[in-house]
Parts: sequence; C-alpha cells; structure tokens
Amino acid sequence: MINNMTQNSTDTFEIPQMPEAMASALEIIKNQSTAVQKFIDFKQKNPEIAQTTIALANCPLYAFRHQITSIDKAINALGIMRIKNIIIALTLRPVMTIQSVPDLWQHSLKCAVAFKILAQDYQMINPEDAFVIGFMHDIGKIILGLTYPIKYAKARYLATQGNEKLANVEIAQFGISHCDIGAQIVQRWQLPMILSNCIQNHHAPLQSNFPDICGLLYCADRLSQTKIPTPILENDIMKRMSFSIKDPIAIRDNLNAKFSMFSKILD
Repeated sequence: MINNMTQNSTDTFEIPQMPEAMASALEIIKNQSTAVQKFIDFKQKNPEIAQTTIALANCPLYAFRHQITSIDKAINALGIMRIKNIIIALTLRPVMTIQSVPDLWQHSLKCAVAFKILAQDYQMINPEDAFVIGFMHDIGKIILGLTYPIKYAKARYLATQGNEKLANVEIAQFGISHCDIGAQIVQRWQLPMILSNCIQNHHAPLQSNFPDICGLLYCADRLSQTKIPTPILENDIMKRMSFSIKDPIAIRDNLNAKFSMFSKILD
C-alpha cells in the first residue's frame, strides 16, 4: 500500500512515497541483462503477484500457444515491461479501491488498456508506457479521497448532477484538481516528465508539451467512461489533433471485449 506520507508544498495534501514493490520493479528494469532473473527472484518473494502474473500469461488476450505454468516462463512470455506494469497495477490496487472513489480501480485499468490499444494503432508512444500513463492518470483522486472522503464524495456527486467538469469542482472545493495532485505525485516519485505532463493535462491536452500523446490519453479516458452511452470527444480539442477517431463506439466495443478478459484476472 501507499504509506509513509510526507507533507507537500501546499501544506494541505500529503504526497505519498512510492510503494516498495513498485520501486523494486522500476529498479530491476534499469539493467536489461539481469532483469529477468531479478524479476524471478522478486516474484518468489511475492507469491500473490507471481500467481496473478501466471494467470495473465494464460489470458486469451495474449493468445500464447502453450500453457504457461511457471513464473520464469510467464516472465519470458510477457516480457519485462509488461511484468513491470502488472506490479505497478497490483501495488496500487489497495488504495485505488477507496470508498469515496468507488470506480477508480476499474476506470484506471480500463483507461490503461484503452491507451495501450490506441498507442498500438497510432504508434505515437510505446504501448507499455501508454499502459502505465493510462493506469495512473487519475492517481490524484486517491489523495483527495483519502484526505477528505466525505467532502470529496460529495464533490464528485455535485459534478455529476450539475454536469460540471470534476476538475473545476475540485478547484472550487479544494483549491487544486486531481490532475495537478497526480502530477505532483509522479514528480515526487521521479518518474519521466511525459507521465507527469500527461497526467496534469489529460483533460486539456492542448496545454500539454506532448499534445498528440496527451490527446490520445484524453481519448482513452473518454472511451473508458462506462456511464456515458456515446463517447464524447470535444470538437475544439479533436480538430487540433494530428489524428482522428473515426468510430469511437467501435473502438470502445473492442476495448470492452479486451478489458473483460484482462479485468477478470486482476479484479
């Protein structure tokens, strides 16, 4: 879980330290030549993560020809970047299932899969990097939900009922949005700048230093919204992108099919 909280510069919210298992996974991939063996050692010390990894390797989503029965075969089949992403998802799951933000885990996971699919189709960013960005895009909601559980649940309700953008309601209620808090978290964790920049601007991709990549994240976020019958992509944003989404409903149907296979194992 996220723990060892440290006070941030706003003197209002606490920015957490990176979970230990996640930090270990990121450290392992720094040396590609030793990464596989180190991941095998890591999984042996974390049997629950190992079991989930083997189950994912046998998921129809990956369609490997042979049954994966051991952690070393799973690591070789999935690759170290996918393994890293699985660890990130599993280590953040406990705090992404908080009561004040009940849909955060499911939405984060679906957005990760959606961004990965779009990254594969449009080839603007490595799909595995896209998965991480998509998964962590709403991580700032954790801090708001943990710090002010009742008030934040009410803010989310007000945004829904008033058809307001949640980020605007957050700024009005707390003086900061989940986008800005999320960017502060990944900056504190010393993760790549593209991650913090996309998290900060995923509702306003034209303000990003990487507008097209952030625009794909914006689309992935919108395509992942389960409560909206038809994905709404704002014309003012889309007409300034270098790409177009011709059939968002078809893309979302494809996303839902792939996500259902993936989520049954990680849920």
